[in-house]
Amino acid sequence: MRKKTGFFALFCMLVGAAALPCPGFSLDEKSVSTLSTAFPVETGTRSGVLLAQKPEGPPSYAAVAGILRESCASCHSGRRPAGGLHLDAYGPMMKGGKGGPVIVAGDPAKSELIRRVKGTSTPRMPKGGPPWLSPEEIGLLEAWVLAGAPEGK
Repeated sequence: MRKKTGFFALFCMLVGAAALPCPGFSLDEKSVSTLSTAFPVETGTRSGVLLAQKPEGPPSYAAVAGILRESCASCHSGRRPAGGLHLDAYGPMMKGGKGGPVIVAGDPAKSELIRRVKGTSTPRMPKGGPPWLSPEEIGLLEAWVLAGAPEGK
């Protein structure tokens, strides 16, 4: 199959294969790096374009903060967060809520936050879904917890 070029190739690079199948098209690391520099986006959000790039290490809180802010903070922030659980800042989130900690650093399977967004514990979150978090968003949260839920920079 011939390699895609022109507008279609640029479109595929920007929306990513998860959003649109782009048969016969692939990106090498140099192209991804160039695109990431030319088109900076906030990762971990639905509003940004997620470019498939090689992570520079384990994800930090900054990598998941957009997901939490967009999908969780409407209920889990402010003076009276649902369940006493703040998901709008690292420190309070790591302390947990009325039911205790929701993140077990290094163990996504024991982390209530992960179980809720996956729907293996009820009620599934975010409350009022669908839409639920995408598999990519859940995967990023799981990778962050598995890495020890680091605060990072």
